[in-house]
Amino acid sequence: MSQSNFYAVFKKQFAISPISYINNYRITMAAEKLLQTTNTIGDISKSVGFSDQLYFSKLFRKMYGISPR
Repeated sequence: MSQSNFYAVFKKQFAISPISYINNYRITMAAEKLLQTTNTIGDISKSVGFSDQLYFSKLFRKMYGISPR
């Protein structure tokens, strides 16, 4: 299966792009870690796969309506 074919099938099946799906999963995992640990936002964002803390905060705010702080 080609990359473009996979993208089309995935988006049709889940009504969301693969990248959005992965980012939503990462943000969900980060939210759990924020509630359960005292680690910094930067450490948590890195632990779930985001190299840019500002991008992480932007996506978190978009998903939950509040900052990760």
